[in-house]
Amino acid sequence: MTWVIGASTIFGYGVVISDICVTFSNGETRDILQKTYPVGKFIVAGFAGSVELGFMLLQNLEEFLKLPQEAEDSAWHPDWVAQEWSPIAKEIYDHARKELQRLGSEILMVGVSPNEDIGIPGFAKSYVSVLKAPDFSPEIIRGGNKFCSIGSGSGVNVYLKGLEDFTKDVYHPLMQAEVGSAGGWGNAIKITLSNVLKDNPNAGISRHIQIFLIRRGGISLGNNDHTIYPPNQEPIEIKMPPVARGYSELIKMAQDINRCVKGAIC
Repeated sequence: MTWVIGASTIFGYGVVISDICVTFSNGETRDILQKTYPVGKFIVAGFAGSVELGFMLLQNLEEFLKLPQEAEDSAWHPDWVAQEWSPIAKEIYDHARKELQRLGSEILMVGVSPNEDIGIPGFAKSYVSVLKAPDFSPEIIRGGNKFCSIGSGSGVNVYLKGLEDFTKDVYHPLMQAEVGSAGGWGNAIKITLSNVLKDNPNAGISRHIQIFLIRRGGISLGNNDHTIYPPNQEPIEIKMPPVARGYSELIKMAQDINRCVKGAIC
């Protein structure tokens, strides 16, 4: 069970938020997997479905986006990337083992344009692209305060509705978070999701969040570490556990906790 959420903003940056839960072939879940990564200059991507296939696709995407040394000061346009990489993703999927195909595969990308502003100089236009097996035809959101997601699992729609309510309400107090605080809108999404996760606990859905903010100037990673103070009870510390950042690392961590990683999905 998983969710990876991508958001475009009117503030010159994009946002990617994901959980860290992985599901094993025996149906058990563990919070041990990072699903989203920088793959190119000002572009972050994440996966859902087969873990092994997801890492294969992201590795290929990173290779696809490598810039020659003489072009290190350049950057790819996110719209172009989604459309041009789509047939390559389909080819990788088509040649993958059948057991990986059966687990499904979805890729979400968020990037900012290197040269396209939203009307305010320096405020880059952001793009969110979703590519899903078997054809990986890209669905692209271009600009605005909008979001979309990949993944599945019981309870996911509750979390997405919490975000939808937030982004639709222009008078929501958290919508003012960007004032005096660059990246505040993205962090407001993180706060909203954290609250929804706290109020709607669900087995197989991680309460840990990783968040990337993507700007022309760079990419930053954060999480939702916090402490809950229940009345008349000991404080509860929510802290990001160690996570696997590759398929081989996931296998090792799974072996260390006596789990079978074969058929892992996220």
